[in-house]
Amino acid sequence: MKKTMFKSIALLLTVILMLLFAITLSGCQQEHENDLGNETNTESETEDKTETESESESETETESEEVPPHISEGLVYRLNSDAKTYSVETIGTCTDTDVYIPTMYNGKEVTGISNSAFASCSNLTSVIIPDGVTSIGDSAFFGCSGLTSITIPDSVTDIGYQAFGNCSNLTSVVIPDNVTFLGSMSFANCTKLSDVSLGTALRDAGFTPFSGCNSLTYHKYDNAYYLGNSSNPYSVLMQAVSPNISSCTIHESTKIIYSGAFSDCNNLTSVTIPDSVTTLGNSVFSNCSKLSEISLGTSLQYVGVAAFSGCRSLVNIEIPDSITIIGEAAFDDCTGLTYQKYDNAYYLGNHSNPYLVLIAATAKNISSCTVHEKAEIIYPLAFSECFKLTSITIPDSICNIGNKAFMQCENLTSVHISSIEAWCKISFADFEATPLYYAKNLYLNGELVTELVIPDNITEIGGYAFSGCNSLTSATIPDSVITLGDSSFSDCSNLSEINLGASLQNIYAAFSGCTSLTSITLPDSVSNISPYAFSGCTSLTSITLPDSVMGIGDYAFSNCKSLTSITIPDSVTGIGRWAFSGCSNLTSITYAGASTAWNSIILCFGWNDYTGNYKIHCTDGDLLKK
Repeated sequence: MKKTMFKSIALLLTVILMLLFAITLSGCQQEHENDLGNETNTESETEDKTETESESESETETESEEVPPHISEGLVYRLNSDAKTYSVETIGTCTDTDVYIPTMYNGKEVTGISNSAFASCSNLTSVIIPDGVTSIGDSAFFGCSGLTSITIPDSVTDIGYQAFGNCSNLTSVVIPDNVTFLGSMSFANCTKLSDVSLGTALRDAGFTPFSGCNSLTYHKYDNAYYLGNSSNPYSVLMQAVSPNISSCTIHESTKIIYSGAFSDCNNLTSVTIPDSVTTLGNSVFSNCSKLSEISLGTSLQYVGVAAFSGCRSLVNIEIPDSITIIGEAAFDDCTGLTYQKYDNAYYLGNHSNPYLVLIAATAKNISSCTVHEKAEIIYPLAFSECFKLTSITIPDSICNIGNKAFMQCENLTSVHISSIEAWCKISFADFEATPLYYAKNLYLNGELVTELVIPDNITEIGGYAFSGCNSLTSATIPDSVITLGDSSFSDCSNLSEINLGASLQNIYAAFSGCTSLTSITLPDSVSNISPYAFSGCTSLTSITLPDSVMGIGDYAFSNCKSLTSITIPDSVTGIGRWAFSGCSNLTSITYAGASTAWNSIILCFGWNDYTGNYKIHCTDGDLLKK
């Protein structure tokens, strides 16, 4: 029996070996056939294959380059006041040392970094900010002592106060070309910062943005230090080499003379500013008590706050025609200056136009003033506290009126103009820059304006243009108008009817405080209800938002106490803070979508505070107020 068993085992082993041999032989034959087939490829086919492989590798490399870095998770975002964009609020639970901020959050663009968002995050080593972010808030990265690199995208226009202050390991920074303003001390005490490249659009900066940056290398030219970029190292004059200098010739490529650059240079007697300079910063020559002669270039556009204040030896100054803005107190305490006088006002200008800038009323007790027909700017505070002023005539030539120009002119009763078109184009710095805030009555060529018709060629109505104009009962906005500036019709208490053109896109708090407005029809071109757009319209009873609207901004309809119903399209994705707060009679919200879609809308804090007990009528049923 044992013999039979051994024979069976031997036979089984023999079969297994034969099978293994057959499989091996078959594999060798197949491999050989493949080799033969490859050997019959033509040279051109071989070259094609090589090129294809090369292209494939190239595509792989390109795809690898386009793959974005890991998007940081755990960041906290805040819906902006426009209810259609986000800002990064805080670092939240994010533990990344290399932070990558996304371009979109919750289906909306990320456009800002809030104040103190990453402040004192000492473990942070690098940050990539996406294109689309326009502002970096105050102290956003203050005290990030481990931060060694930062990528600021071209979309950024504003960098706030101390935004990168005390980032002691930051070694270099490129300020992109679209940045127009650097906040005070924005890079203060970045002790290892040695290389700064400033963009070409920088208009001004707060005080000492690079104070304490002891490693920073400046360029020197005739008694002044400069910063710039590779194409123009002298674009910004930062400061005098010493407060004891007596003169300075500014480099011919300089565009900006920085805030406080020559402040308190008490021995400075003369300065020549080249035609390349467009901006003089705040307090740039303040308290230069011996400065008696200064030549301003022909390209100068902006003169900052207190720019020449305290220059008591300054007798004459030529303001170029290029000027567009002069800051508050720019010529305060310039006791030696010679002014031109015309009908109750003092002026500065140049040889060809000595009336370019209306500086001040000749006395606080004047009762009327006709601004010279060649004047283009009314200086900040020009008529402030002229308590007896009752009438003002503004010529078509005026293009800019400074802040608080008519502050506390409480007895002003009439504003006289000769062109609605020219009036719409004036840049008013704030609500007290327009005389209508106190006068309430607008006269066009001697006739009181009650039914306002904007000319067809106007595309934008300036901020505050008709603010407080109680003589208005109706306004017709043509199809040409795209933008209504901030508070352009605010507090027009008798405005009861308004017709909006079909092209209107932007409404910036335009109708806040229009207490007689009962209804309004918005065109399909409007995509967003801006913050405060209809705030305080206490007679507004109902409104239907067009299908184009995607966001309702902060306070948009707050304190519309007569509002009982509103129709909201299903295109809306966000409702801002306190948007309907104080709408105490709101009982009906008609929503053009299902209840699930309503519940997906981003509803910000306080959006429905102090409203009536409304119902939300969705396409699939009603929802109750929560």
